[in-house]
Amino acid sequence: MLTIKKLTYKIIGVLLLGMPFHYVICECIFKGSGIDNLWRDILLGLSFAFVLFQKKGRLYLGKMGKSIIIADFVVMFYLIVAQNFHAAFSISRTYIVPGLIYFIVIN
Repeated sequence: MLTIKKLTYKIIGVLLLGMPFHYVICECIFKGSGIDNLWRDILLGLSFAFVLFQKKGRLYLGKMGKSIIIADFVVMFYLIVAQNFHAAFSISRTYIVPGLIYFIVIN
């Protein structure tokens, strides 16, 4: 039976195996579709959701968790008030995705 934990490990495995082929996947196969790095972010978001589901909404924050959450709120506020949404969205992905990875790994 495929548990949530095994599914999370499988998604992380797909990410680890897929990252070296990122250029081939995004530029050759999905040419002009704009999917670029979103597939990675979607898989990380799913992994984070699976961790939340497995832990029944209770995350272990660790030493840096509170700081990461505060920084993510600052980034999300910037995303809301920014004049150039596309640039702000790209910047927010740059800062929020490593925080998701942190919470996936420590939980």
